[in-house]
Amino acid sequence: MKPTFLTALFTLSLCAGAFQGSPQTPAQPTAAAGITAPDEQPEESRSLTICLGYEPESLYLYAAQSQAAREVLQAIYDGPFDESGGEVTPVILTEVPAFSLTPVTVQAGQTVVNSQGQVVNLQAGTQVFPSGCGSADCVLTWDGSSPLQLDQPSLLFTLLPDLKWSDGEPLTAADSVYSYSLAANPVTPATQSEKTLVEQTANYQALDEKTVAWVGLPGLVSDRPQDYFWPPLPRHAWAELSAADLLQADASNRSPLGWGAYVMDEWQSGEYIRLTKNPYYFRADEGLPHFDTLVFKITDSHGDTNLANLKFNRAPFAQFKYDLGEYEETVQQNGCDLISTTVDMRDQLEVLNILLNYFSDAGVQVTRGAQNEAAWLLFNQRMHEEEPALFSDIAMRQAAAACLERGELVDTIFHNLAQVPGAISLNSIVPTGEANAQLAPDPAKGKALLESAGWLAGEPRTNAGDGRPLSVNYLTLNDNLNLAVALSVKASLTECGFQVNLIAVDPQVYWDNQNMESIFAGNFDLAQLNWSLPLENPCPLFSGTVGEGDSLNFSGYDNAELDVLCAQWESTPLSKDKLDLVAQMEVLLNEELALVPLYVYSDLRVARVDFCPVQADDLNNMADIESFNFGGDCAL
Repeated sequence: MKPTFLTALFTLSLCAGAFQGSPQTPAQPTAAAGITAPDEQPEESRSLTICLGYEPESLYLYAAQSQAAREVLQAIYDGPFDESGGEVTPVILTEVPAFSLTPVTVQAGQTVVNSQGQVVNLQAGTQVFPSGCGSADCVLTWDGSSPLQLDQPSLLFTLLPDLKWSDGEPLTAADSVYSYSLAANPVTPATQSEKTLVEQTANYQALDEKTVAWVGLPGLVSDRPQDYFWPPLPRHAWAELSAADLLQADASNRSPLGWGAYVMDEWQSGEYIRLTKNPYYFRADEGLPHFDTLVFKITDSHGDTNLANLKFNRAPFAQFKYDLGEYEETVQQNGCDLISTTVDMRDQLEVLNILLNYFSDAGVQVTRGAQNEAAWLLFNQRMHEEEPALFSDIAMRQAAAACLERGELVDTIFHNLAQVPGAISLNSIVPTGEANAQLAPDPAKGKALLESAGWLAGEPRTNAGDGRPLSVNYLTLNDNLNLAVALSVKASLTECGFQVNLIAVDPQVYWDNQNMESIFAGNFDLAQLNWSLPLENPCPLFSGTVGEGDSLNFSGYDNAELDVLCAQWESTPLSKDKLDLVAQMEVLLNEELALVPLYVYSDLRVARVDFCPVQADDLNNMADIESFNFGGDCAL
């Protein structure tokens, strides 16, 4: 498929007029500044423009659920914490506090947190972590009468001194308590995990201007103190609005006050969101942010539109006859310095490969974002009419894996802008353990394994016992990318003697648990499954029976050891212990070659070549927006 750019560049014309008079012209002295001396030159103001793939639904903290909204909010609210590589850094607090635990005696009927993190009334049969216990191996099932002590956790959060809202008013601990009261209000939208954090809280109060005290319910065990601090909201400005009013008010949804690097200036629906430098930003003395104006330019989710809007030197690439746009001057004036990961760049991978690699000096800069999607080839191991599935035999799984040229797939389809995992990984892009040798491409080995399993050479191979062909049904989604991947896999398997019948279905069929062509029905031998990493909870995908409870075990994978690990998962509250369980699960899945990880694709952040910094944190691709810079001042 030949990538193209949209020539209309409709977003450029939309925004061109809007940016006239924005701080891209030299600043003018005000009356208060007096008369400018002849040798004084007013500083030229700087502007940063970011292409945003779609418009945020709201900028109210408790109504903003989309990635686009979170990215804009990162400019308005800095922190309260940043998380990267498993490390938590306080942004507007003096430290990440440690939990204090106080043993308390509890009685029947008292509200406690059970070993699965649920808020319950204590009764006989309730499973809890007794005082001093924080892991699954010491969970107690209460008999209803024995004396019972549980640990009650508490935290003290201390704000940095002299924090201010963007209107100059002091930011205090009471603003965080106000935010908690809104989060706890039933009319405020919240995910189940957000509701659980509120339910697990016994008390949340301001001790003074800078200190917030949190007390949890007895029995709660956690190693994530940052989850129990509610981001401040401006009580002084919003106190007269009810929780319901805040869901509709412009003050909260379109122009919220913040404490971050930038402050809202103007939101033109469908065109742009413009912010200006916050004069009260607590890191202003560090020279941050680097720009006077920040513009989120609302384009669309297609890579071609956004690459046509990106500022970069197109002249060296004219020979490739890609439509690189004919509006160079307009792009330089009103184009984007950075393309957000809200844009899907997968329609431009071939172009990006040329821009990155054809010349010794790259034309653009590309970095991986925080969102990752794995593509897995699942082996159906479910029984069919009391007959074992073809791929219930590990030798058949090993043969198929050896036949696959995953590196060639990623090179051809993704132009090396995706990764080939060396092993099955549930929690990261790059597996933490050793590479799985069973995944190494070796078609000769694959053919030998098939022959040993009784499949005679031919096109396709036939079974030595009954003469049936080595025919497999391969389920995939019916879109260009998934079909391209499936065709690549099919070609590799065909070389080894498989007959591969592609079943390409639309998403509404693929995910319909009542449809016999869906992944739920199991009428496939191989299925291509796309899933986000890291997995919050791997167990539904590899344990239980699909369709029962929360099981999404599409392949019918069955391993008693993994089931035990999943039982422990439910009563494992600490992150480090969950990571240990995941590592043990990965060992089992790799040993048994439960699936083949075809590739991992990370959302791409594309920028002008002189842009910095380039890193993103675990949760937000704009976490370091206050440090964004470009040009000669960029400290790479």
